[in-house]
Amino acid sequence: IYTIARKMNAVAINLFDRVASPGIRPATTLVKAIGTPDGALTFEAGRFNNPAPQEDQLESLRRGLPVINPDINAVGSPLSDDTQAQYIRLGSSWTASFGLRAGDQLVGTLDILNSQAYSFLPEEVDAYNTLADQIAITLENRNLLSQTEETLNFVQAQFEATSKIYAAQSGAETLDAIYHFAGKGYHHAH
Repeated sequence: IYTIARKMNAVAINLFDRVASPGIRPATTLVKAIGTPDGALTFEAGRFNNPAPQEDQLESLRRGLPVINPDINAVGSPLSDDTQAQYIRLGSSWTASFGLRAGDQLVGTLDILNSQAYSFLPEEVDAYNTLADQIAITLENRNLLSQTEETLNFVQAQFEATSKIYAAQSGAETLDAIYHFAGKGYHHAH
């Protein structure tokens, strides 16, 4: 992302509040990270929420077409006031969004920010789409790893509880094993 930011003013990774797939449209987009030639920017969580792209824009993103915002200062800009102000502080007035695609689903966008309009070469569109797809796959793999860890913890706790129940010498010991299993929060999970 740093390499891209050197050519443009900045890049931003935005995640939707829910995965966008055909027939399912997210409500908001959250700016998760901004990279500049000087490095990454951090900011308080939840501050930079924006409306999600419209359905026709989501379809363009799914097809690998960038969605261009030619003037972030224009009336009706899809950016929140906070996001718009942050982008302006970075010297940006133009953005191009590329879909973070995982199969037929979109998890967010990779936004390229610049001080002026920029016409992408076809190779650049392909490169940005490849990068955006890799980011989406990385995010999906991270989510799958987290789910796998949760499942593993659940199975381990379930095995321990079953072993204690099997070894119990009284009803009280059985109930104690069940209570400790449920007390770990597994009574609501899975």
